[in-house]
Amino acid sequence: MLLRLNEGMKTFLTTLALGLFFTAQAELPPFVYEEMKRNAENVVVVQILKAPKAAPKSAGKREQLTYEAKVLRVIRSKSDLKPNGTISIQSSYYKFGPGEVGPSNPKKLKKNDVVRAYLNKRKKGGGFQIAAGGHSFEKDPAKPEKKTPSVKDAK
Repeated sequence: MLLRLNEGMKTFLTTLALGLFFTAQAELPPFVYEEMKRNAENVVVVQILKAPKAAPKSAGKREQLTYEAKVLRVIRSKSDLKPNGTISIQSSYYKFGPGEVGPSNPKKLKKNDVVRAYLNKRKKGGGFQIAAGGHSFEKDPAKPEKKTPSVKDAK
């Protein structure tokens, strides 16, 4: 008997299989990160108020990072986040050893950085955790860059 799967189920199963395979092997394909971002419970623009001091860790070690951030803008939230609220964000950074590969690390943030963050509510301990692996923090695309007038614009 031939089993027919709808397109959504095929995509999900392919993503799951590739995600499980690549997680232990190498960098994840871009569509996996896009799926994780789409599934994030909360997408917010935040300004980092407190960032951990960067202490060099030896290769093969995972460093847990906790940020305190001010919510500047809420894009979507299942956790009822509001602008001007302060949240705690759990992230991690893995220092790869020689010849070691794996999924990308989230960007290490500094005080006053402003980023779009893809987050899920933590099950234990309160606060939030990254939801899209190494793509959980992005430059906010809604922030327009200043355009300088060109000669063509003056005509």
